Amino acid sequence: MVSLFDSYRKLEPRMRRLAEAGAGRTYLEDEPAQLIPTLSRMREMAAARQITMRSCAEDHDLTGTGITEGACIDPDRIETLLGRNVERSKDSGQRRLCNCIPSLDIGAYDTCPAGCAYCYATGRPERVSERYRRHDPDASRLA
Repeated sequence: MVSLFDSYRKLEPRMRRLAEAGAGRTYLEDEPAQLIPTLSRMREMAAARQITMRSCAEDHDLTGTGITEGACIDPDRIETLLGRNVERSKDSGQRRLCNCIPSLDIGAYDTCPAGCAYCYATGRPERVSERYRRHDPDASRLA
């Protein structure tokens, strides 16, 4: 699954700091001519490894890339894995263009120590180290 960067308000300060530090900042809207060839090449690289690339909740026109719409929580895949039928309604808690079926998220915000500037799941980086330190790998859920 491939999804292009969507800016969220809480990410703007992080992206601004990166730009001020000289990391640059390029949005596909700024350089749309790069979108199709870049994604086409990625799809070719995936196909060479027998990987089918699909898009996730994209409103960009990917015509010409060979990438079709997909779903991270794909009912066909889930049915194949479980050997039984699953509910095929849209997950109402997801973005408008999301094709996923309803699911339960097993993750928790502010728990990943990777520190990716573009990650929407880290709202308060100062909480990450404390939550990571308290993590119990044997717990039934993340806290």
